[in-house]
Order: sequence, then C-alpha cells, then structure tokens
Amino acid sequence: VPTTENKWKETAEQFQNQWNFPHCLGAIDGKHINIRQPANSGSMYYNYRGLALFF
Repeated sequence: VPTTENKWKETAEQFQNQWNFPHCLGAIDGKHINIRQPANSGSMYYNYRGLALFF
C-alpha cells in the first residue's frame, strides 16, 4: 500500500498508462453471481458459459 501522496499519484498514473483508466488507485477481482434472468431481457445477462448472472 502506498504510504505517501507521491506514491499514490504514481500508482494512479500507472493505471492510466497501462489500462487507460484514470484516477484509479487499485482494483479487485470480480465475482459472478447466478440469477434468474429478468423477463424480456434477451441475452443481456448471459455470460460466455450461457449462464444468467449479474457481475
């Protein structure tokens, strides 16, 4: 974890340069949660495995 303001700014700059994601200081992994697909939502909630989910 950065301990100075300059280290925090450096971290944000690295995210900007690598991922084109400005003002970011960190990231966490996501979690897929299976759901019942809402009515009339088509394929909007399906993942690559064909499961309805919210992520």
